[in-house]
Amino acid sequence: MESIALKILKGDLPKQADAVLGEEAPLAERWASRVRLAFAIIFAAAAYRSWDDPTSRKYIFLGLAVCWLAALVLVHLRMRRGTSESLVTLTTLADFTIVNVGLLFFVWQHPNTSPGAGLFFCYFPLLAVTALRYRAVLVIIAGLYAGLFYTLAALIGIGNPWFRVAMLGLTTVICAIGSRRPKGLMISIASRAVQDAFNIGAKQRELEMNSLFHEAVFPPAIIDLPQIWCSSKHAPGVQSGGDYYHVFETRQGPLVVVGDLSGDGIEIVRDVERLHQHLTGIVILESSLTGILDQLNAYTWQEGKGKHRFTCFLSRWEGESMEYVNAGHLPAIHLNKERRSQLPPTCRSVGEVEDTLFVAQTIAFPARDLLLIYTDGLTGRLGDNRESAVAEIEALAERFSHGEVNTLCHRVFECAQPGVEEPKDDSTLVVIRRQPKVAEESKMQAHADSGD
Repeated sequence: MESIALKILKGDLPKQADAVLGEEAPLAERWASRVRLAFAIIFAAAAYRSWDDPTSRKYIFLGLAVCWLAALVLVHLRMRRGTSESLVTLTTLADFTIVNVGLLFFVWQHPNTSPGAGLFFCYFPLLAVTALRYRAVLVIIAGLYAGLFYTLAALIGIGNPWFRVAMLGLTTVICAIGSRRPKGLMISIASRAVQDAFNIGAKQRELEMNSLFHEAVFPPAIIDLPQIWCSSKHAPGVQSGGDYYHVFETRQGPLVVVGDLSGDGIEIVRDVERLHQHLTGIVILESSLTGILDQLNAYTWQEGKGKHRFTCFLSRWEGESMEYVNAGHLPAIHLNKERRSQLPPTCRSVGEVEDTLFVAQTIAFPARDLLLIYTDGLTGRLGDNRESAVAEIEALAERFSHGEVNTLCHRVFECAQPGVEEPKDDSTLVVIRRQPKVAEESKMQAHADSGD
C-alpha cells in the first residue's frame, strides 16, 4: 500500500514534467525561427519568379515574405524577455494566421479557384514545430484552426478540400501523439524511479531497525566468561531478520542459544523480540534444556500454530562436558585437536507441532575445544544443497582453527559471504571456546575429591 508521501510525489510528476518540457520552449522557438526564415526566403523567391505574372500572385507572395520576416524579428525580440505558456500559444497561432491570411488573399484575388498547394503545405512544418513544444492540446488547437480555415477557403473556391483536410487532420493527430509521448515517458520513468527509491528507503529503514534490534538483544561480539569465550558476527538481511543469539548466565552455567525464526519483513523482527522476552522469563524459572524448549514450544505454537518455526541450538557446559539440544537447526561443528564432527538435529524445531519431544545429548568438551553455531544465511551462497554448504563451513573452520577465536570467527564469516551484495537473509556465526582455566580447576577439584 502506497504511503501518502509517495502518492503526493507521483501526483506532482505531471506538473514537474510540464515544467521540464516547458524549459524546452526556447529550443522549439529556435526551430520556429528557422522555419519563419525559410518561409520568408521561399516566398521571396516565389515572388521573384512570378514577378512577370500579370496576376497579383507576386504581391501575395511578397506580402507573405514580409510577414514572415516581421514575425521572425518580433518574436525574437519578445523571447529575449522570457517565455510563457500564453506567449507560446500566441506565437503559434500567429504563424498559422499568416498562412490563413495568405489563403484568404489568394481566394479573394482568384475566386472560383482552388487554393494553391504551396500555401497548404506550409501547415505541415508549422505542425511539426508546434509538436516540439510538447503541448498536445496546442497541436490540436492549431490543427483545428488550420483545417477549419482551409476548408472554408477551399469551399469558397471550386476545389474539393476533403482529401487535403483529411491529410491535415491525420498529421495533426500524429503530431499530437508525438508531442505527448515524451511527457508520458518522463512520468513513467520518474514514477519508477520514485517507487524504486521509496522501496530502497523502506528496505534501508528495515535494515536499520533490524540492526538496532540485534544490537539491543544480541550480546556483545566478544564475551569472556569463566567457562567459555564467545566471539560472534552478524549481518542483517534485506528480506528476512529472524536470526537470534543470546548468552544467558544461569546457576547451572552459561546457556548459549542460537536460532532462526521463520518469516519475512519487519514483522519477524518484532516476533523475535517477543520470543526473546518470553525466553528470558523461561530461563529464569526453568533449569533443564528440554524444559526450556517445552515451554518455548507452547508459546510459539500458540502464537503461530505452526506458521513460525524456530530452529535453534541450545548448549550449556559443566566441567569437561557439554549438554546440547539441536532443535531442527543446522549442524553445529565441534573442533578439537584430534578431529572435527557435526552435531546434527536431535529433534524437531520449536513451534513446528504442538507436542514435540525435545532430546538433549551430552558430549565431552575439554579445554580449548571449539564450537561453531551458525544460521542458514551464512550457508546460502556456499553450495547447491544443505549438506555441501555445511561441509564448506566445516572445511573453513578447520582451515582457520589454529588462529585466535576472533580471527576464526571473522575469517569463516567473510569467506562464507563472497561478493558485495547485501544478503537476503540474516547471517549469524558464533564461535565458542572452552576456557582452559576452568577446565584445569575442574580437574584439580576432581583430584582433591578423590584424595579425600
